Amino acid sequence: MEAFIQVPLQSSFVQHNVKLNLRQPTLYAPRARVARSLTLRMRAWGLRPGGVEKFAEELVQTANKIASPGHGILAVDESTKTIGKRLSTIGVENTETNRRAYRELLFTCKGLGEYISGAILYEETLYQSTRDGRPFVDCLKNIGVIPGIKVDKGLAPLPGATLAHETWCTGLDGLSERAAAYYAQGARFAKWRAVIQIAPGGPTRQAVVENCYGLARYARTVQDQGLVPIIEPEVLLDGDHTIERCAEVQEEVYSILYNLCQQQGVFLEGSLLKPSMTLPGADSKQRVSPDTIAEMTIRTLERTIPAAVPGIMFLSGGMTEEEATVNLNALNNRPRKGPWSLSFSYGRALQQSCLKSWMGKDENVRAAQEALLARARANSKANLGKYVPGSEPTLDVTGTFEAGYKY
Repeated sequence: MEAFIQVPLQSSFVQHNVKLNLRQPTLYAPRARVARSLTLRMRAWGLRPGGVEKFAEELVQTANKIASPGHGILAVDESTKTIGKRLSTIGVENTETNRRAYRELLFTCKGLGEYISGAILYEETLYQSTRDGRPFVDCLKNIGVIPGIKVDKGLAPLPGATLAHETWCTGLDGLSERAAAYYAQGARFAKWRAVIQIAPGGPTRQAVVENCYGLARYARTVQDQGLVPIIEPEVLLDGDHTIERCAEVQEEVYSILYNLCQQQGVFLEGSLLKPSMTLPGADSKQRVSPDTIAEMTIRTLERTIPAAVPGIMFLSGGMTEEEATVNLNALNNRPRKGPWSLSFSYGRALQQSCLKSWMGKDENVRAAQEALLARARANSKANLGKYVPGSEPTLDVTGTFEAGYKY
């Protein structure tokens, strides 16, 4: 006798295998047909057996929503120590109450979902609630923002490195279990940051390969638990290198990275990339225009990033709020062969004016939210190539670059 199971009408099995016009929420389908359908969908996506096939459709939907036109990511994943540095600039003590109060004003900002599609959280924040008991995850969902989570455990000295400053990123141990717990809490994407530094004699091949392997291994691990991986191979601004040298290093890093992603079976359609723009070093005397930055960045991407990746969400790397927006706008006004969305995953370049407007005072919450909306709106326009420089207010005139930045 053929076994039957209950299948939701909204499932990919029904959508791809049955043409019906029914009002009931479920139908009954042979178990064998459902299993065959899943196998066919795996083959259609070119997936390897593991866990990712269970979440393939959801991963694609999440990645594409995050990278949808006019939207980007708010990065709020600063560690307790780093958020303390931010709060100290406005004279606010680094306590759990103050951290919660600041993040509450961000996550309850009405209208933010018009420009922001995802928010990267620190682990503490993922489990926090508003002062009246509403989970932050629910607050984000209510304004149309997908919750995400930073999952790496930070940078550590690279064992056996020939250059003392080179690091690798830790956190693979126990990652699968943590990812499953984060998914259960409501997170739907993750982030892992590896750092590459340009210096005399570096980056070494060892540092590049070790960091790219960690990124690829992380990406496949969290996909198996239903989280879209944001892959962040940050080439630091530290140094006096030229924009041409930056492009050379980025091409090497991204080529190795996606070769290793292929080896690890990473599902590219359900992933996102978070790189730095192609820029001269912070100490370089070379001056370049936004158009030159756009030209070099797009050339680098076209040479190395697979078309299957739906979105490239740039980090700001210490640029001022306006610089980060103007450069993103230039990128989206330049013709390109790649189909990806070029958008933003900004932390400091979205929050500086907001912090300065808040100053830790309840009566300033609305002003701080308006400042956040202004920069989110500016970058939304930049993603569409429609930002007019200076058309949105900013209180950030100096930028926030830090040599060897850690968070």
